[in-house]
Amino acid sequence: MTASSGEIPVNIPAFDRRWLMPGYWSIWLGFGLLRVLTYMPMAWRHQLASGVALIAYRWNAKRRTVVLANLALAFPALSETVREQMARDHFKAMARSFLDMGLVWFAPDKWLKRCVRVEGGHYLHSAKAAGKQVVYHVAHAAGLEFGAIAIGSELAPADGYYHPFKNPLLDWRMARARHRFGNRIFPRETGQRKIMSTIRSGRALYSLSDEDHGLDASVVAPFFAHPKATLTTDARLALA
Repeated sequence: MTASSGEIPVNIPAFDRRWLMPGYWSIWLGFGLLRVLTYMPMAWRHQLASGVALIAYRWNAKRRTVVLANLALAFPALSETVREQMARDHFKAMARSFLDMGLVWFAPDKWLKRCVRVEGGHYLHSAKAAGKQVVYHVAHAAGLEFGAIAIGSELAPADGYYHPFKNPLLDWRMARARHRFGNRIFPRETGQRKIMSTIRSGRALYSLSDEDHGLDASVVAPFFAHPKATLTTDARLALA
């Protein structure tokens, strides 16, 4: 998809007929499965997610080790048993988010509204009424996709940064989903000047600052009493 002059280019790849070849059939099968799961009662889908999470926790040793190490750094006063339960809950949340992805991709607006509760919407409306620009300070979490879609549906569309996926078919599918309900995404390489222009036009911005892009683009600040790199984008936008 191309953008007119002066607009931030959004990033929805054009459909490629090569994606219909056998090498991509397993991905299409996954898409179909997620769509089928959309029609399953939520309680059943989440019960299935609990089983998936249990398998993932036992067999994905690398991810389990990372999660437990982070919890140990962040919550040293908690017992190992409590931290392990927190890790299991995290795996369960991630599994639910994955199996619920069909809702984000395919479900009608009214279905999403039954699954998501938006709190604090009056802050956005008050800021808009006062003529203020809005930046959503968002963290990478299991419900990130749902939060973005819900805000676009319930409150007002917004724009956000986007990292293309290595798999082109998955990148196409995710980009289409993220543009639902008037939301837009654009490549992270887009300059800050154009990002400011979209904010000044009245559209809100999703900013995910819990990333590490190197010391040139980040600052190191205490996080759970440990030094952690975070982006300075929000601060620069506020100053501008």
